[in-house]
Amino acid sequence: MILYRLTRSKYVESAWSGTGAKLYGGRWHNIGRPAVYVATSISLAVLEVLVHVGDDELLADFSLLSIDIPENQIDILNLDTLPPDWNDPIPPACTMEIGSEWFEVSHSIGLMVPSAIVPYENNVMLNPMAKDFHQYINTVKHLDFGIDSRLVKTKNNLR
Repeated sequence: MILYRLTRSKYVESAWSGTGAKLYGGRWHNIGRPAVYVATSISLAVLEVLVHVGDDELLADFSLLSIDIPENQIDILNLDTLPPDWNDPIPPACTMEIGSEWFEVSHSIGLMVPSAIVPYENNVMLNPMAKDFHQYINTVKHLDFGIDSRLVKTKNNLR
């Protein structure tokens, strides 16, 4: 399965380390645990960045990366099993508990989770500490990419 990660170019070298997620946490895991969030499509990867960006200047200098992880290495979290508040704008503790429990019991490389932005599309939380994770780093491709500044409305591009 080809998965996509959009990251600031200055962080490309550490894009697969999980350091940022370890420092700041995420919807599906607690602070202190490395994780790498990727999307199942390029457009979802863009949306997952845009939801945090309010200025078109912040769109400059992103890199799009892809990685190929076998589907049998990805567990799937079913949307129907989630509590009603799972996609609240501020991630609830219940989603962090779900992901943290997965880290403790799973031997897979990734957990496919619904996107809080587009619940019928999916992100995958990768475990960079999984035994076999680093064998897939050789599948990483760096794709030329730029985010169109029209996607963020600012005083400079309102017409």
